[in-house]
Order: sequence, then structure tokens, then C-alpha cells
Amino acid sequence: MNLYQCDDSAPIAMLDAFGTMAACVAQAGPIPDEPGRRDPPTGPGPAAMSAGDCCKKAKLDLKLDYGSHGGVICCDGKMIACNWWWPHDDQIKARAKEKKLPHPPSAEVEGMIADCMTKHEQAHFGVTPPCDKKQKGIDRPDPNFKGTDAEKEEQKKAEEREKNQEELDCINKKKCKDPNDTNCNGWLKSRKEHLRDNVRLYGGNPKG
Repeated sequence: MNLYQCDDSAPIAMLDAFGTMAACVAQAGPIPDEPGRRDPPTGPGPAAMSAGDCCKKAKLDLKLDYGSHGGVICCDGKMIACNWWWPHDDQIKARAKEKKLPHPPSAEVEGMIADCMTKHEQAHFGVTPPCDKKQKGIDRPDPNFKGTDAEKEEQKKAEEREKNQEELDCINKKKCKDPNDTNCNGWLKSRKEHLRDNVRLYGGNPKG
């Protein structure tokens, strides 16, 4: 029995000490031009590319981000939760300009946002169909909702309401080390506003 099957038999580079997790957290090398970024969580299955490279290719080459900050992809048969909240992304630069925020976001606040967003995307694994382990390449599968198109749309809205609220709950628990740090506090406040708007967008009333 391979206790490290989920983390590609690399227990030093990736996390899953008991081999029981449905999704693992990779800590391989950072994405180029994004110092210190961890590879995103992945589900079971062999991947030729690192999780970080899969997510980078999905966004930059294949445009599978669809303008969002995160998403679930299949890469060479492995399910991966991608975090596309990159400090030097045009959307983040535009947000900084609109809200008059310091740019780039500090490593401290980037880590907080990435942590909550990663948990958000990882939570979508439950409604994502399994990746075909024999399928090579990268794809962004549609959620595995059932029923008519209208019913599927309602399920999607409910899923997004719930996951955005969970991410908001996560962000609300984050505290900057320095209460006077305008960079950290400003970006946390901006992220909270964004998540509240998302909950409303999908027909909910944000809490917190």
C-alpha cells in the first residue's frame, strides 16, 4: 500500500502524510514571476507538469480562467485547484488603481488571500466530475450538476453563493501582523468587498 500515492510519492515536496486526502497541497517550485507562490492543491492522478505549470498554462496559453481568479482544471489526468490571483495580473493592477491600493500586494496579504481562495477552489472538487487519468492535456470540466438547464443554473448559483461566503468567512478571520499596515489591511478589505459582491451576484445576502 502506497501511503504517498496522493502526493505523487513525494512526501517532502507535497503534503499528505497519511495518504488519505482527496486533494493534496503541493509545495513545489514557485510560478515564474510570482516569487514564493506554492503549487496549488491537486487531486489523485499522475501529472507530467507541476500543478503550478498546469495552472499557468491553463490561464496564459489556453485562457481557461474565463476572467476568474480561480478554478478547477484537469491536467494530464489530475484534478487541480488553481489560484489565478496573481499580483501582476492586469485585473489585480486594475483593482489597485480603482481602489487606490498599494501595488503590488505584500507577500503577507497575498498569502492570506491565496490560502482562502485555494480552499474555495478545492471545495469545488465535490461537484467536479473525475478527470480521465488517460487524457493528456489541460481542460476545465463543467460542474457535475443534474437536471434541466434552469435547474443546473440554480445549482451553480447555490454552489457559488456557498463557496464565496465560505471564502469570505475565511478572509474575515485573517489579521495583518501590523494593524497599521495599509497594504495588508487595504487588500484584505478589498477582497472582502469583492466576495460580498459575488455573494450578491449569485442571489445571496453576504454575512460578515
